[in-house]
Amino acid sequence: MELQTQLYNLQPEIFDRPRKGKKPTRENTALETNEPRVAKIRRKIASIENDVLFDRTEAEYRWKEKLDDLRKEAAFFRQNPPAEQTSLDEPGAKDQPEEKVAEPKSDVQPVDDEEIADLLGGMFQAEEPALETGVILEELNKASITIRDFGKWTGLSPRRVLEDTCKARDTSCAIIFKDFSSAPHSNRKAVEVRWSKPQDVPFLFEWDKVTHKSSAYATFVSMDTIATPTTQQAEAFVSMLALFILFPQNSKEGKAYLRLPAVWRELWTEFASAKKLQEDEIDKKTIKHLKKLIQENQGNSEDDVVLSDNFRRRNGTSSKPESPARLSNARESSGPESQLQRIWMEKSSTPSFNHMIQGRMNLPIWAFKNDILNTLDTHRALIICSETGSGKSTQIPSFILEHEMTQGRPCKIYVTEPRRISAISLARRVSEELGESKNDVGTARSLIGFAVRLESKVNPSTRLVFA
Repeated sequence: MELQTQLYNLQPEIFDRPRKGKKPTRENTALETNEPRVAKIRRKIASIENDVLFDRTEAEYRWKEKLDDLRKEAAFFRQNPPAEQTSLDEPGAKDQPEEKVAEPKSDVQPVDDEEIADLLGGMFQAEEPALETGVILEELNKASITIRDFGKWTGLSPRRVLEDTCKARDTSCAIIFKDFSSAPHSNRKAVEVRWSKPQDVPFLFEWDKVTHKSSAYATFVSMDTIATPTTQQAEAFVSMLALFILFPQNSKEGKAYLRLPAVWRELWTEFASAKKLQEDEIDKKTIKHLKKLIQENQGNSEDDVVLSDNFRRRNGTSSKPESPARLSNARESSGPESQLQRIWMEKSSTPSFNHMIQGRMNLPIWAFKNDILNTLDTHRALIICSETGSGKSTQIPSFILEHEMTQGRPCKIYVTEPRRISAISLARRVSEELGESKNDVGTARSLIGFAVRLESKVNPSTRLVFA
């Protein structure tokens, strides 16, 4: 700015725009190049403009404002000349024409000492520009930004896929791109997707190179410490990031990224790996918290206390826990192991039990009965997956009940169901398959019971409870 100002003060006609239909004359061109100080200033300006960090657009914008101010000042001085100059000229106004006539005309202009010194030694006396603190901090911030080049690609752009996918979900949504690049070779952008109706808040994806904020009505992502050489790549990068956050792979629109070129599909895979690491860290913290809770509460639980307090309240009995003496007496009064075996033998010898077992043997789960029981003997947890109607909910509890009672081991089996009607219907079906009467569920004549909200049918002899 200072060099341009000096150049304007020396020769303002350089910056005067030619009128329409006229080109700059050779006289003006010769005037620009023959002046030594003008040539020196122009060399300095050219060296600054060739710098890598020079922002030509910003410089031209600022110089345009400065040039308007300089022209206004020049116009003001032309209209109002200084008072000193007029006061000096008035007394000798009459003598000046005579002096001008007496002076011989000469085409050679006098050269002062300042111009000679500037011409000979100016290059060795040039002052270095002083760096301000803000400039240093800005350069340090630029150094911490990673420039990533994705090259050239053909096919659909991530912005087009993002717009199509967002419009498919909400036709009234708005997608706004913002550019905050610090230099022409370091491009960074941000994108904001605004919904016209509330959406599910996406997973809070955290990456050290970007910023992500989401709500039910908007999602904002931006490039922080990563940049691209071109604006097209920066736009594609933030579009890809927004597409990954808003439409994960397990969603309805999760396959939209497969339409993109290979370079952006690889970026999607990179995002997925970073998200997997983040989810693993969250799972580790959750497991540590659960382990801590288990260690704190270990040893405080006893058999059959998970739902015993709720059962007592539903049946109208006292909610106070029974004393250890009463629990030991109840276990002793239950009889030896042969008593449990005898109860099961009586159940399995009835005609109704033998009639129902023929239908149970036709279920797909029956072929895996021994495998399930053997696995339960050696493992504390077992996960079983099969199709609907294979007999998971009805047969597996019966397998366990039969296995434990035939070996004379006391057991209490709890089967949790998501709905009240399913718990009641399953209890009645299992009771019917064991040969019990229709209304025996929850009584002393049945081993099956249920405990649901507003209704509970259990008794001390109940071994299998659906809740």
